[in-house]
Amino acid sequence: LVLRTRERDEAERRVVAFERITAAALGSQDLSALLHELLTIFLEGSDAADSAAIYLCDAEEQLRLATAITRRPGDESVTPVQLGEGFAAAVVTTRRPLEVAGTDPRFPGGKPGSVRVAYGIPLGDSAELLGVAQIVSSHAASFTEREKRLFNAVTERARWAITKHNERARLRSVLEAAPALIAIFRGQQQRSEFFNPTFRSLVHPEGSLGASATD
Repeated sequence: LVLRTRERDEAERRVVAFERITAAALGSQDLSALLHELLTIFLEGSDAADSAAIYLCDAEEQLRLATAITRRPGDESVTPVQLGEGFAAAVVTTRRPLEVAGTDPRFPGGKPGSVRVAYGIPLGDSAELLGVAQIVSSHAASFTEREKRLFNAVTERARWAITKHNERARLRSVLEAAPALIAIFRGQQQRSEFFNPTFRSLVHPEGSLGASATD
């Protein structure tokens, strides 16, 4: 028990540290890798959870599985789902953290009894739903408040990372479509990070990203 408590405390410290890592890594790592690392941090400090997953809303109003981590081979609680289906739908409807247990038909995977408890958190706010994060356990009757707080901390960092990723994607889309010549260079060596099509075709048709502006 003392060892497990120490592991949870270490996991909480890692979540705080990962916020800084996320800010530094967003430009070079894909979102799924960042989210997967967050879930890994959570599961390493968890007592009851067997698996954890993050779903993102796509353009077709489905919850697309972005990343998942599980201790159970063949886990069926992390399959893609429709917004109107089961446990994910209940989380979306309430727009609040939700815990269900026992034989509740809203269980992930649609098989009541295959797991004992599920806990889900909507990612976003009343204006925009970004996705749903969930954890399940096949052996615990409920999640402790400490475990929920740790998962809440993880999902808050996930929400921040998803929001920043979406902002960057929207900005990139605008820059790509702009008729003006647009290029972005970064650092003391002025290494190229972005060329929009207009800039590439007229100024730097053979240039590669990552090269210095002085090359």
